[in-house]
Amino acid sequence: MDLFWSTMKPVQKVLEDSDLKKSDIDEIVLLGGSTQIPKIQQLVKEFFNGKEPSCGINPDEAVAYGDTVQAGVLSDDQDTGDLVLLDIEVTFEIHVNAILWATAEDKSTENKNKITITNDQNCLTPEEIEKMVNDVEKFAEEDKRLKECIDTRNELESYAYSLKYQIGDKEKLGSKLSSEDKETMEKAVEEKIEWLETTKKLTLKTSKLKRRNWKKLFSQLSAYSMEV
Repeated sequence: MDLFWSTMKPVQKVLEDSDLKKSDIDEIVLLGGSTQIPKIQQLVKEFFNGKEPSCGINPDEAVAYGDTVQAGVLSDDQDTGDLVLLDIEVTFEIHVNAILWATAEDKSTENKNKITITNDQNCLTPEEIEKMVNDVEKFAEEDKRLKECIDTRNELESYAYSLKYQIGDKEKLGSKLSSEDKETMEKAVEEKIEWLETTKKLTLKTSKLKRRNWKKLFSQLSAYSMEV
């Protein structure tokens, strides 16, 4: 079950990176052969609070179509239309003398192109350069804290959804619980999930505290259910 749930983590990350809520999604399209697994479809539906994924597109055909168009790009076939989103990596390098290098690389073909941009009239002063360096260091530390906070939040979601699916699994944990115990555990887990849904921004201190408390709670619930 944990393996199935791990497929939801990339979906959650896409929502966070795009700063969207589940309610902002108008349509869910499943691509790839693994999305034909009923359990995957069920998890996607539950993840989006009961919203049915679109079944009008064949997952395998969609992937094959994309591969065909990409093959046309690699073979220099120009008649591919506007259907391909190329995987391009752009790198910028700024020298202390205000020279900018921009490099673009097609990750699929490893083709590169580089340009140099100079600005002799508006060179940065040493003070401005020092400020830029300090800003980079400051933002790097902030990015590190943000990443740690996001990782902790993902771990909290993993705890909550993993236990939720275990409780609902009639062949395992769900079969060992009385109706009363099952209702109590489901309520506790749903409260955690609802809190995650309504709390978009977490401080690192809060997320770590929640992780410690949730670990303890879920361990107690799991241990209790094993004794039943």
